[in-house]
Parts: sequence; structure tokens; C-alpha cells
Amino acid sequence: MDWLCSNHHGLFDSNFYCFNSDTGKIIIKLNANEIDKTFFELCTSVKELPEEILTEETKIFLSKREKKFNSMNEM
Repeated sequence: MDWLCSNHHGLFDSNFYCFNSDTGKIIIKLNANEIDKTFFELCTSVKELPEEILTEETKIFLSKREKKFNSMNEM
């Protein structure tokens, strides 16, 4: 995933946030505290994936990650 910096990639891998697989918009985990949400909001200038990154292959990958992310948020 060359389209994320190492900080955002780490947060993505730890399921702090995910991307909507259809729109590419960021989804932050439900149980994140307000301080973490605010910090993430302040250090994240782009709120959705650019159209050129949101290919069909990327959408398939993100849909799998989104399912995992959603199942973890239901716990």
C-alpha cells in the first residue's frame, strides 16, 4: 500500500480505521476515544482515496478489509 504513509499504514493495519470499499471514504472505529479521533482528524488531510487509487482491484481488497473491520467493531 504505497498510497499511505507509514503512520497511517500502521493505523490501518491495527484496524483503527478503514476505507469504505465503494467510495474510498475513511471510516474510524466506533470505540475510538474522542482524543484519538480528534488527533487522527487533525493529522489526516485527505479524507478519501483518490479516484485513480480506487480501482476495481483496490475495491475488492478494501471490501475484505472492511468486512474484517466491521466484524471487529461489533465486538
